[in-house]
Amino acid sequence: MGISCATADRRVAPAAATSTSQSDIDSGNERVYRGRCKWFNVLKGWGFISPDADVGGRDVFVHQSTLQMPGFRSLDQGEEVEFTVRQADRGCEAVRVTGLNGADCKGSSVHPIGKKKFRLIR
Repeated sequence: MGISCATADRRVAPAAATSTSQSDIDSGNERVYRGRCKWFNVLKGWGFISPDADVGGRDVFVHQSTLQMPGFRSLDQGEEVEFTVRQADRGCEAVRVTGLNGADCKGSSVHPIGKKKFRLIR
């Protein structure tokens, strides 16, 4: 079983023949996928998740508003996450993004302090 979403962007492409339907979402039968953050732009608040090999498919878009964590929301490159998928205008989008086993995401140690400026959080 894999992620299946139509797409206009090649980085957000389908993997296999099954999909999460709206009726599955409404009934709470969403499939939870695992993957790693491929990259995340903390200034813009979005990036891509690479699903694990058993899920198949290509990178899935992720926005900071879907991250389950307190404070400033971001992902660190390579961070392991669990997520569900929904069909967005331009393809698959990760929703309800958490750390492993439903824990909060860890996030990036870099936070923006202004336009095109970053600071390291210690």
